[in-house]
Amino acid sequence: MNTLEYNEVELTSDCTCTNEDGTPTDDCFDCWQDSVWLFKDMMHTWRETVGVKWDTVKITGTQMNWDRVSGEAIVPFEKVLDALKIRGDFTLRFKQEGTILTATRSSHDEYCATFYFTLIEDED
Repeated sequence: MNTLEYNEVELTSDCTCTNEDGTPTDDCFDCWQDSVWLFKDMMHTWRETVGVKWDTVKITGTQMNWDRVSGEAIVPFEKVLDALKIRGDFTLRFKQEGTILTATRSSHDEYCATFYFTLIEDED
């Protein structure tokens, strides 16, 4: 029986710090970095699920910024997060369903900018 790989990770530049019981705290225990580790683990799981060891990712974005533009970028596998970060507060929500990886980004200037990821063969 095949099971569909499913993961979700949320990263926010404005971390809300809580204790284990959910109460607020001033000690963040590096919540951004904890989320980055979860994101990196998800990315490696996605690549394994796709079944290739390519290190290049094509990102297709829609509804970006206040003017809701679209575009594409080709980035090294390890730079995907850097390509999606923006100056200011933002939230990124990544979702992996089988071989499909998508993300949405929300910020002051955009709501649900959507990104689609494709592993592409590395150029020699």
